[in-house]
Amino acid sequence: MADITNNNCGLCGGNETLGHVISGCNIAMQQGKYTWRHDSVLKAIATILSPIVRPTEVFCDCDPLLFKSPSIISGNKYRPDLIIKLPESKLLILELTVGYETNLKVNFDRKQEKYLTLIEELNKAYDVKYVNLSMGSIGTFYKESSNIKRELIEAGLAENVYNHLIYY
Repeated sequence: MADITNNNCGLCGGNETLGHVISGCNIAMQQGKYTWRHDSVLKAIATILSPIVRPTEVFCDCDPLLFKSPSIISGNKYRPDLIIKLPESKLLILELTVGYETNLKVNFDRKQEKYLTLIEELNKAYDVKYVNLSMGSIGTFYKESSNIKRELIEAGLAENVYNHLIYY
């Protein structure tokens, strides 16, 4: 029978709070558990979008056997999670963050700041739409990320792309 009086993390021995388990355990981070969660969500998004955004190219930083690297367009200094190259020299850049719910704003702001320079550079050659998708590990979205439908449509993708993504 499990010891229900022990509040220690089974991996690192730290205090096992919800925040610790979801995104704060250094051992889980070293084992790649949080990266795996992020990449699983990213791969699902890219896999859903790929067949319905033709004739475009999808570059995704998740599975090199399925997708080309975004660094082909962005370079290696700033490599967003997903780039969709659309007709008429348009780019949709999607950056995904999957963290603890109390960090949604911090994560959103950090990614906004991180990609400002890249977006400015790419805007010289493309019409760039940047989507900062900050979500919690239990599926909640930061309020600024909740505009994803409008942002996808403004980028030139049809409403059915959003519906595929949300109702998958």
